[in-house]
Amino acid sequence: MGKSVLPSSSQLDGYTTSKSKIQQKRYIDLCRYPIIPGKGDDFDALTALNICDEFVALVDGIGWSGYFQVKFQAFIELMREFYTTFKFNKPKDLTLTSPGVVKFRLMGQEFSYSINQFHVALGFVDNEYVQTDEYKNSSCDYLRDFRPILLWNTISTDTTCYHLSLSKSSYLREPVLKYIQRFLAYTYLGRKDSSDTFTKAAFYFIWCMQNKIKVNLGIWLATQFQSASIKKRLILGSYITQLVVFLKLLDLSNTNMHIACHMEPLNIDCLHRMGNVILNHGRATFTSLGPTVQPKKRKCHDMEESPRDTTSSTPETSNMLSFSRQFEDRINRIESKLDRILAHFHIPPD
Repeated sequence: MGKSVLPSSSQLDGYTTSKSKIQQKRYIDLCRYPIIPGKGDDFDALTALNICDEFVALVDGIGWSGYFQVKFQAFIELMREFYTTFKFNKPKDLTLTSPGVVKFRLMGQEFSYSINQFHVALGFVDNEYVQTDEYKNSSCDYLRDFRPILLWNTISTDTTCYHLSLSKSSYLREPVLKYIQRFLAYTYLGRKDSSDTFTKAAFYFIWCMQNKIKVNLGIWLATQFQSASIKKRLILGSYITQLVVFLKLLDLSNTNMHIACHMEPLNIDCLHRMGNVILNHGRATFTSLGPTVQPKKRKCHDMEESPRDTTSSTPETSNMLSFSRQFEDRINRIESKLDRILAHFHIPPD
């Protein structure tokens, strides 16, 4: 459970072969990349942690209920063929209906889709829903209102500034957010070795959940698929299998393809094994991991008063608020420039 078994390419079906030299080289590279198993939600764990209703409400708020319910096995042949041929073009005038921006091959068949068509093919939306205003207004990128540095203290007990490589999900106030972060870390980002790190993407999705902002899963998944050759790991295998099933290309009950990994349930045993929960007389509760940065680091406070801020305003605290705003504005400008650079070189952000 949760491990990849990689047979030699001579044992695989012919779908992994290609006449393109570029794709042949890409395939050779992909054979060296690890296949990262995902983890699915677990009703018993949600119930035991007393977060089931909150979980359902948050996932519905972002419009990702179907994404959290996928439990398919991942297959080596499908993942290698898909990633060898996958390409996501992002022209400057990209829209949800721009034709042919998502291209890939599965079971020997070539596909060329718009974002809308790709989203429908994945099985998370239908043709009727993509015509609605709710779908058309769904978030395809980070919104300007998302300001992680100032928002961090509102959802966590950490008194330090938010840092995308240092801040930890163990500081999140609400247990349900810790569970969702774990799911996103393992299943969306494929960040097994540093899954407690609260990345910007996970932060953004949780913020959207809390504010009931629909997020366009089609374009975000396309971006993640595109990142495989850069991050040198193959992720989201269960969703590639779902794509094959919804396209009616494969009967899973009658196939000799090799299983890459199973979708492991994010249950109490899994959380306990990873050190995320402790068991006390049969009751499971989330653990805390301690400081995320050195105490000497400068602290940033939220612009608004919080329960932790019971002191009156002083010149020092006013200066800190000013520093916080200036610092975040500078970070936002840097991120905007970096996003443009990444887009120019077709490198997706994490």
